This record gives sequence, structure tokens and C-alpha cells, in this order.
Amino acid sequence: MKSLNKSKIIASMSLIIFLILFFSFQNSAAIDYYQKGLYYENKKEFIHAIEYYFKAIEINPNFFDAYYHLALCYYTLEKYEEALDILKKSQKLEPENNDFMLLLAKVHVRLGNFKESEQIADDIISKSPTYLDAYFLKAEIKIYQGRFDEALDIYARLLRRYPDDWKVNLYLYRFYKSIDKEKEALQYIRKALDLAPYEPSIYEELAYYYFEKKDYRLTEEFLSRLFELEPNNASGYLLKSYMAIQNRDYSKALSYVETLYESYNSNLNILWLLSYIHLTNQNYSKSIEYLLKALSIFPYDEIVRYTLEEALVKANIMEFYQNKQDLAAYNYQWANFFFNNGYFAKGEIMLKRAIRLMPLDSNYRFKLSEVYKSKQLYFKQLQQYKILKDLGYSGIDLKIDLLNHALANSLEVKSKIEPYSIIDSFINVGIFSFPSDFREPHYNINSIFAEMLFDKFASIYGINFNYIEKDVNSLEEISNICKNKKLDYALLVEKIEPTPRDGYRVYIKIINPDNLYLLESRTFFASVDFPILEIASNLRDMILSLIPIRGKVVQAIGNTILINLGWANGITKDTEFIIINKNELHKIFNSIGYDMNSGVMGYGKVKELSETVTSLEVTKKDIYSKVNIGDYVFIYTKPKEK
Repeated sequence: MKSLNKSKIIASMSLIIFLILFFSFQNSAAIDYYQKGLYYENKKEFIHAIEYYFKAIEINPNFFDAYYHLALCYYTLEKYEEALDILKKSQKLEPENNDFMLLLAKVHVRLGNFKESEQIADDIISKSPTYLDAYFLKAEIKIYQGRFDEALDIYARLLRRYPDDWKVNLYLYRFYKSIDKEKEALQYIRKALDLAPYEPSIYEELAYYYFEKKDYRLTEEFLSRLFELEPNNASGYLLKSYMAIQNRDYSKALSYVETLYESYNSNLNILWLLSYIHLTNQNYSKSIEYLLKALSIFPYDEIVRYTLEEALVKANIMEFYQNKQDLAAYNYQWANFFFNNGYFAKGEIMLKRAIRLMPLDSNYRFKLSEVYKSKQLYFKQLQQYKILKDLGYSGIDLKIDLLNHALANSLEVKSKIEPYSIIDSFINVGIFSFPSDFREPHYNINSIFAEMLFDKFASIYGINFNYIEKDVNSLEEISNICKNKKLDYALLVEKIEPTPRDGYRVYIKIINPDNLYLLESRTFFASVDFPILEIASNLRDMILSLIPIRGKVVQAIGNTILINLGWANGITKDTEFIIINKNELHKIFNSIGYDMNSGVMGYGKVKELSETVTSLEVTKKDIYSKVNIGDYVFIYTKPKEK
């Protein structure tokens, strides 16, 4: 019996020793994977880091640090839903860890969940009143919500409590800079510099500040100090690349960005800059290569997708045919989604983007012809039918014959006027952009938005849009360009700010360039999915409410005239017109629009309405008035009765 008990004891001890060795080995393997994850995370190779953190967690499901760094990698890659999922799964392991809870709060901010993020920040503050990062995050939340006074109150309380904390002063600098109070901002960053003369982030801020001020001597001076303290500072290299781009030294800019790419090969800004420089140098293959990689990591970034489309169209290289086809199919899928849900303007834009990529796709073309039919734009429908005929589309000849027969009695055919051909009287609007502050997610994002707006607005018949590629730095410069190009109004993309969930807050102005009178200033929020579609939809209504539709007389016989405006311009049978002598039309000084009182020849009512022309019956102002070909017509707005 004793022998049997002894055997059991030995067996039990052996099992315990085996389990200890087994779990010790397992724990050692998990730590090894975790260390490799840290190695790649420090190298900014986040995709590889994520792989190793997952392996560590697979071996040890309670490995808290691995969960934290895994979520941090997802946060850095802007994959906020994935980060939130990881954080929620691991929160029970160390619910009192301040760094962990702060990251959770930051993720909620990026997802727009301000209530949850502020509650977490408050919980951290109540348990750890000296944990300053929680205060900074709470102030950031207030700023996102536009509650600047509350944000300032948080900073002021911190300053009273910690007047000699350099980070508090640095955050106050950023706050005052964000609300354009430069004097106060400089006061706090100078104090931060006095308190922490060896802190790289302060020199980084100063370098960017003077770069934005175009003081390149001081920019170089602070960059030099920054690199003394931190030789591989990524923001410093990024700023050097921006300076090289400003000087059009693209080879130097490329060398800086390629150096950064070695460590930050999944960073959106780096990938964007590489594609931008190669696109500028017309190296389309390399540009497309980096844009494709950026899109694979950030598949919902509309600006990357749009720029990739632009590069593919410009390159027209057969090896990227499949990419063009895939992007076109994606746009077509969204076009159908918008059409099916009643968003017809957005659907039309996405459909045209699909056609731009695949102009020979007959299904896309036929869909566009149906869109024009639904809008009663029959001449545009006929144009698409003729293209479909050239593409060999089955049964299209009969459709062309039927449509030609239906249009035979239109004013355009009877008057022998080519539809959509007379546009020289339309208002000309220039689309401009101020330079970005170079700290946005993409290089010169203002310019990209301006170009995209032009692409979308080009479909507004009745206003001629001109995209001005050159960045402007002042309203006076806009005025000079408008004068040289004979532009009537200017639309300015003034500033763009990132907002939670990777959307954008876009500041836009419409200006009368003759006297720099501000017609309207608007701020639009655009989500990450389709930012330009959302801004374009809002701006279209804004523009049509502010900028007049201007037509002209193309034929004049007695009291009947023909003008180059029709229902394609939004004209109805009830629309009334004012006719102004072409030699006396001018804008009112220090006003938003044209003088509708001088040079008036008469008024017109619709006799017959067609797609792009309208016949008017003229009521002359007096017996001396004579309406001639070329005189201007505007929609008449009757003065309100007092």
C-alpha cells in the first residue's frame, strides 16, 4: 500500500512539474512573440507587429500588454472599429490601467462617441487627478464639439495648477493656434521652450510654425536643433520633403520620403507623398503602385480612391486595366445604390466616374442614357445612344430613330441650334485653394478637394467652372487671376480640418473678385465615405442661390426672341426674365452681384420652352428700347411689395 501511495505521489509530482514546464515554455513563447511585435511596432511596421501580437495572444489569452499594443497598432492604422473590439475584449484584464483606458477614450473620439470618451476621461481624472493626458483629451473633445470656452477652462485650470509643466504650455499653444490667436500661442510655446529646452516636440512645432509663415531661415534653424536632439525624427524629415516640394526639387523630396518609407511603409501620408511626387514626375506606374498600397490599407479613403482614378486615366497603361475595371465596377455599384435610394445627383456623379475609367463599357453608357431620359435631357440621351451605336450596342438604331423623330419639332432643331453649344454667356466661376497647413492626412489636401469639386460641379449646366491648379496665397492674387481669365466669381477652398472618424470640416467662401466682396462663407462637414459628394450636394444649392444664371439673346424677330437657356438650366414656363443691354452690364461696386436697374431693355415671358433654348415674348421698357442679339438675360426677381 505504501508503495502504491508513493507511486501516486511521484506521478502527481511529475504531472505538476510537466505542467509547470509546459506553461513556462508557453509563456516564454508568448513573450518572444510579444517582443517581436514590439520590435516591428517600433520600426512602424504595424502589419507585421499585429501578426506577432496575435500569436502571443493565441498562446496566452490573458496577455494584457499584447492586447494593448495590438489595439494601439490598429489605432495608428486608423482602423478604429478593430481597435475598439480588441480593447473591449481585454478591458476586464486590467480595468484600472490609465494608459489602456485613455487609448479606449481616444478610439471613441475617433468614432465620434464623445459621450463615452468624455466619461472615460472623467473616470481617469477622478481616480488619478495628476494624470494630465486625460485632461488634454477632455479638452480635445470640447474642441471637436466647438465648445472652445470649456476647452480653454480646462487648460486654464491646468496652467494654474502646473504653471511650469512644459506639456501644458505646449497644448495651450496648439489651442490658441487652432483659433487663430497667434500672439497668445507664441507666448505659450516660448514658455514651453524655456521649461524644456531639450524636448524635440517643441522644436517640431516651431519648425512647422515658421514653415507656414514662409520664414524658411527659422524653419531650418529649428529643424537643425530638432535633428540634434532626435536625428531620425519623422516629422522633421516630412517637413524637409515639404520644403523641397515647395522649391520644386522633387528628387530631393523623393529621397527624404523614401527614407521615411523604410520605417513607415504603412503610413498614409508617406504613401500619399510618394504617389504625389511620382505623379508630378509623370512616373505613373510608381505612383499607381503606392496608391494601390494605400488603398489596400485604407480601403474607404475617398481621396486616395479618387486620386488613383486620376492616375489610372492619365497613365492609360494596359497592365493596370484590371484596376481600372475594378474601380469602375465599385463606382457603378455605388451609383446603383444611390439611384435605388433616391440620391440621384450622387448616383449620376458615381456613374460618370465609372464611365471615365471605362468609357467603352456599353452597360454604363446605357445606364447614363436612362439617367438623362429621367431628367428629360433628351439631346444628352441621344448623344449616349450615338456612342452606343459606335460600340455596337444591339437594337440601338431603332431607339435613335424614335428619339430623332420625337425631337424633330424641338426649338433646337427648328432654329438649327446645336444643343448645349452656346455657353459663352454663362457665368464663369473659378475654383481656388489656399495652401494646406501641411499637417493634414494628405499633401496639399485643399488643392485635392478643389480639383474634386471642379470635377463634380462641371456637370452643372448654366455655370462654367474653371479649376485653377495654382495655389493662391491671398485674395488679391485671386482677384488678379479672375481679371486675367475673365472669371465672374471665385469659389475658394480656404481650410480643411480633420474631424473624428476621419471626416473633414471644409471652409468655403464665394467671392466677387472685382471688389473682394464676400458673398457667402460656409462650413461643410464631410464624412470619410464620400466627402466630395456631400460637399458638392450642399454647395450646388448654395451656388445656385447666390450666383445668377446668365443667358443671352441668340435670335431676335420683332417682339419674340430666342435665348440659350432651357429646362436644362432649371427654367420653367412660369419663369420671367429681365433683358439688359450687352454694353451696359456691370456689377455693382462693393456688392454681391449685377446691376439690374441700368441698361434694362425689357422683360420676357416664356412662349415656348425646350431643353437648351427658350422662346420669349418681350415687353419693352420703352419705345426706344431695342433688343439685339447678344444682349444678356437674367431670371427676373420681382421686388417685394412694401
